[in-house]
Amino acid sequence: MRFVWAVVAFVIAAGLVAMGVAQRTVFLGPDSETIKVSSEEDLPFTVIDSDVFEALPEALPGESGTLTISSDGPIFATYARTTDVLGWLGDQRFTHATADGGDIDVATAEPTVELEGEPEGRNPAGSDLWLESFTADGTMEENFSFPDGMELSVLIASDGTEPAPATIEVTWPIDNSTPSAPWFIGAGIGVLVIGLLLYILAVVHSRRSRGPRRKGQPVPLTGAIAIARDRHVAGELDEAQPEPTGEADAASDAEPRDDSRNDDGPDDGRGASAGTDPGAAEPDETGTERGTARREASPWWSLRRRARLALPVLGLSVALMAGCTADVPAAGPTPSPSATEEAADTEAAQQPAITETQADRIIADLSEKVAEADEKNDASLAAKRLAGTALEIRKVNYSLRGDIDDYSSLPQIPAEPIAILLPQAFDGWPRTVLTVVEDAEDETVAPTIITLRQEDPWHSYKATYVSQLRPSAEVPDLAPPYQGAALVPPDSSFLQLAPEEVAAAYASVLKDGEKSEYAELFDIENDGFLAEVTQKRKKTLSNFNETGKDTGTLSFGQKAGSSDPFALMTLHSGAIVGVSVVEEETVKPTDADAVIRFEDDPVLQAFTGEETSAGGVRTRYLDQLFFYVPSQGSEEPIRLLGSSSSIRGAEILEAENDDEDE
Repeated sequence: MRFVWAVVAFVIAAGLVAMGVAQRTVFLGPDSETIKVSSEEDLPFTVIDSDVFEALPEALPGESGTLTISSDGPIFATYARTTDVLGWLGDQRFTHATADGGDIDVATAEPTVELEGEPEGRNPAGSDLWLESFTADGTMEENFSFPDGMELSVLIASDGTEPAPATIEVTWPIDNSTPSAPWFIGAGIGVLVIGLLLYILAVVHSRRSRGPRRKGQPVPLTGAIAIARDRHVAGELDEAQPEPTGEADAASDAEPRDDSRNDDGPDDGRGASAGTDPGAAEPDETGTERGTARREASPWWSLRRRARLALPVLGLSVALMAGCTADVPAAGPTPSPSATEEAADTEAAQQPAITETQADRIIADLSEKVAEADEKNDASLAAKRLAGTALEIRKVNYSLRGDIDDYSSLPQIPAEPIAILLPQAFDGWPRTVLTVVEDAEDETVAPTIITLRQEDPWHSYKATYVSQLRPSAEVPDLAPPYQGAALVPPDSSFLQLAPEEVAAAYASVLKDGEKSEYAELFDIENDGFLAEVTQKRKKTLSNFNETGKDTGTLSFGQKAGSSDPFALMTLHSGAIVGVSVVEEETVKPTDADAVIRFEDDPVLQAFTGEETSAGGVRTRYLDQLFFYVPSQGSEEPIRLLGSSSSIRGAEILEAENDDEDE
C-alpha cells in the first residue's frame, strides 16, 4: 500500500508542476496593451491628454503609457498645460483624445475662438508655451514623465500644415504575472519529496518484513496438517516444492518447528486437543506467563512514530515552498494615518504663467536674440523678444550707433542664472512675468530685472521693462514660482499708491525732492537713483551756466511715461510695480539774437540734423523703474528696486512754440 501512496504522490506532483509551468508558458497572457489614436479626418493636429497615459486600469502600478508615432515625414511632439495647448489651438479643428474613468474617447474638437480670416496652419515648433518638445523623422517613441499636480496634454503634428502622423499609438505595460505559478511548482516539489519519502519507507518496510521474526508457541497439528507433517518428516514430500512465500513462510523459515513433538506424545493438557487457546499465554519455568511471539503495536506508539516521520517531510516542503516567491510587485508600506489639513478649493486657483523650465528657455532665447540684434543694429530682430519701453530704447540706441562712431551699446541681457522668478497666476491672456537674472560671467555686473509679457497664445514672451537691480535693493518676500502671483489692477486701492499713480508721484519727487507732497511715501534716503539724477542735473546746470547763463536758460522737467504700469502681488499684500518716467532738459535762448549751438554734441545733431537752433532744443530721457509698494496701513515706505535711464530723443523748438510741451 505504501508503494501505491508513493505513486499517487508522484502523479500529483507532476500535475502541480505542469500546472505551474503552463501558467508561465502556454497560458501566459500579453504583457502590454495598445490603443490607436486616429481620426477619420486628416487634421493637422492631434492632442492627447495626460490622463490617457494613465487611464488603463490593467496597467502596472506606477507605469504610464508609451507614445509611438510613425509617419512618412517629420514628426513634432510636445507637452504643455492643457489650457495652453487648447488656447494655442483655439481657432483650429483637431483630434482630441480624452480619458474619463478609464474609458478613452477620441473625437474631433471644433474651434472655440474666431480670428480674422480663415484659420491657417502654423508650425508649433518654438512656442514659449511648451514645457518640452521632441522631433523625429519617420518614427518616434517617447515615455513621458509628466510633472505632478498639473493638467497636461501632448500635442502631435507634422509641420502644422500637413496632416498629423497617421499612426499614433499608446502602449501600456499590463500585469500578466501569475502569482499562483510558483506556489503550484513549490507544492509539486513538496509533494514529490513526500512521494520519495513514501517510496523509501515502502522499500525499507519491504526489506524488513523478510528478516527473522519472533513467534508464539506452535499450535498442535491435527488432521491433514499432521499427516502432511509426518510425510515431510518421512521424506515423502518433494524437496523441489517451491519455498513458502509471504510473511507467514518467512516466519516459518526464521523459526523451525520441533519435530520431536507429535500428536502421539504425552499430552500435558496444553495442546489444542485439550481445548486450550493456541494464542493464549503460558507460564514459563519461573511461573511467568509469556506473551505471543509477535507484539501488536499500540495506537499511541504508531501515532508518535508517524509524527516523527512526517515532521522532516513537512519541514522540507515548507523550506522548498518558502523559496518560491510570487512574481508580483511587492506592496509598498502602508502609510500610517496622520492629521492633514483640509484641502483648499482649487477650482478657482489658476496656474502660473510659466514654469522654471520655460523661463530658462525664454530668457536664454531673449538674451541670444537681443545680443544678435545689438551686434547687427537690427531693430526688427530685437522686436522678436522686445516690446514697449524696452524696444523703444533699443531702437533709439541702434539709430545713434548707426550715425555716431563708437557710440556705446546698451547693457546686455544675461542668459543665466535666474535668481528670481515671479509668474502671474493666470490661465488667460495677456500674461505677465517678473524675473531677475544674474550675470554668470561677471559677478560685478548688477543683476537685470525684467518684465515679460505674452499678448496671446500665438506670440512669444517679450520684455517690456529692462532695468538693473539697485545695489541696496531689498526684494520683498515673493510667492514661489510654482504658485505664482496675482496681477494687481492699475487702480488698486489696497496699496499705499495705486500702480497708475506711482510714476507721477515719483516724478514729483524727482522735481522737488523732500519738498514733494509724496516724499514721505518714498524711501528717499536710500534712493540711489534719485541721488544720481539730482547730481547729474546740478552738473549739467553748472556746465551750462559757464557759457550760456547770460544768453539762455536751462530747465528740467519730468512726467509719467506713456507705457502702462504693471504690478504683481507679493506675499505680504504689497506689490512690485514697474513704471516709466520721462525726464526732459530744455535749453532756450533769452536774447532774440542768440542761438543755441550744439556743434560739439553729436547726439543732438543725430536727432535734429542741425547744429544750432534759434528757438532752443529739448532732450528727453526715458527711465524704467521698479518699486516695491507696500499695502495700505503698512509702516514701510515705497522702495526703489531697479532703474535704468537712456536717451529717448531730442527736438528743435521754434521760437513761437517755446511754451509748448510734447
